Amino acid sequence: MSAYPVFRLGDIASVVAGDPAPQEPGAFAPDGPLFVRMQDVGLHHVNPALADSMDHLSPAWLAGNRLRLFPKDSILIPKSGASVNLNHRAKLAKDAHVVSHLAVVMPDKSRIDPDYLFWWSVRYDPRAQAQVTSLPSLKLSTLKEANVPLPPLDEQRRIVAILNRAAKIERLKKRVQERLREFIPALFVKVFGDPAINPMKWTERRIGQVCMRTETRDPRKSPSTQFRYVDISGIDAVQKRIVATRLLFGIDAPSRARKEIRKNDIIVSTVRPNLNAVAVVPDELDREIASTGFCVLRPNPELIEPLYLYCHVTSAFFVETISQQVRGASYPAVSDKDIKDVGIAVPPLKEQRRYTQMIESVLYTSKLGMRGVRVAEKLTASLMSHLLRVAA
Repeated sequence: MSAYPVFRLGDIASVVAGDPAPQEPGAFAPDGPLFVRMQDVGLHHVNPALADSMDHLSPAWLAGNRLRLFPKDSILIPKSGASVNLNHRAKLAKDAHVVSHLAVVMPDKSRIDPDYLFWWSVRYDPRAQAQVTSLPSLKLSTLKEANVPLPPLDEQRRIVAILNRAAKIERLKKRVQERLREFIPALFVKVFGDPAINPMKWTERRIGQVCMRTETRDPRKSPSTQFRYVDISGIDAVQKRIVATRLLFGIDAPSRARKEIRKNDIIVSTVRPNLNAVAVVPDELDREIASTGFCVLRPNPELIEPLYLYCHVTSAFFVETISQQVRGASYPAVSDKDIKDVGIAVPPLKEQRRYTQMIESVLYTSKLGMRGVRVAEKLTASLMSHLLRVAA
């Protein structure tokens, strides 16, 4: 039970939806105002200062169209799609336009500190209240009814200061991960040379030539059988791994749930390839189903190591090459063929395995170091629960 008075979110903040994404040619420009999409919110999972977005609106287009500009300190909560289940959160660090898939919560600053409300939103879990279908959704009316414990403003700021210090633990984790992300490609180039120029003159092939055929499967043909579904929103494009799946019955399978995946496959998003949403399929997702929005690469063990192929498709060379093949403005995408046609230098398997062993050693050391961080994260979550507790 809360030690403070409890208010409906709708009584202390304005809760609205963003606007539909523009579809017209010329709606976007590199240097215009921010247009925040679901991917921007999901990029860092919890972001207390979202200051940039992948897309920016054209000032000229905006002059003839009416899209709401949401103020700095607004809090963004996914309200439709798989991201509802991922609990991504962001607070705007500057004014921005926002896509309609996101709820925008604008605090009444005379009653509630924006940072306090942000930390409350991080703890708020709407999954039990969201409509459970193959495409989850969170109604604005449900969000407005959420209970928020409301101490005096001075006390709110004290709580925020404590939680900000606790958040440093998460930033430490991210710095470790960032260093690791920098080290692995640097070692790749050190061992094999820049893939853009192939200075060691390794045999050159196309990606499709070093991969095996993959299968498609329609889960709807087994309506009572459950399966794990991987879609693009379940990929952390920064960490390059699968962070969320959905357990569905075949009868509820989305139309895009068609690509069977195997352990050690590499899945590459064909949508917005500049984001490089890539992941290696872990053992526990062997023979599950992924979205047709992925190109599934199955390394031929006689030609290429999975980790070598993974490093190649996360390289700057690959991202730059495939981004040149993008088609579509509002929904930029490439085809499986575009990805499989990208060149790849293929060293002898002995050299690839030597690199794999080095990387696995680094990853193991990193895993040991992160155990202490995970313990600290649990303590942080406990602290948030204590400070922001509310009656059930």
